[in-house]
This record gives sequence, structure tokens and C-alpha cells, in this order.
Amino acid sequence: MSHDARTTHDPAQVAQQFAGLSGSEVRKLKQLHVLNVVADLRAEVSSKRSHMTMAVLLIWVPFCWPLLIASFGSLQAAEERAVEIIGNYRKYWRDDLDDLELDLTFLGAPPPSA
Repeated sequence: MSHDARTTHDPAQVAQQFAGLSGSEVRKLKQLHVLNVVADLRAEVSSKRSHMTMAVLLIWVPFCWPLLIASFGSLQAAEERAVEIIGNYRKYWRDDLDDLELDLTFLGAPPPSA
């Protein structure tokens, strides 16, 4: 699952794809979906973090400072987006995700639990 214009992170829209399945199947698919979303968000944040690390080397070149500033802003935006997306899933699918262990150490702060 890649994060492009076609990917939705609306729990209601994603749940519609599971219509007609049994409750246990829906629960498993919701958990799998959230695990995949977390993995994608982790990769996105990690990529931004590595770009930030490389950009820090440019601190000695004043001409490249705008790149450094943009890299920091991009990393911060990716982390905030991840917190919001994961928080939304936890809020709307609380009962299905209550026993799901998520590794969110890639975020500066854990998303709010619902």
C-alpha cells in the first residue's frame, strides 16, 4: 500500500471494503490494514529522517540552508500525519484494535489513544 492520492485513510471507507465478511474476518482485516498503514508510515518517516540527516551535512554551506529548513519541515509534517492517521484508526476501530500491539517508536510522541 503506497500513500498516494488514491489511498484513503478514512476508517469508514476502508471498512466498506469488508462488507459481507464475518465479524472475526473483519476484525482480522482491520488489524492487518492498520499494521500495513503503520509500516508504510514508518517507512515514510524513516525516509524523511534520512533526508534530514543528509541535509544536516549541508549546514556548513549557507547556500543550502533552504534545503535544510525544508527537510525539517517535511519530517515534522510526516510525523504529524502519522500521528493523526493512527489516532483516527484507534478512535473509530477501538474495539477491533484494543489488543493489537503497534510499534510506534518511530514517532516522536505516541498517537493519542481513544
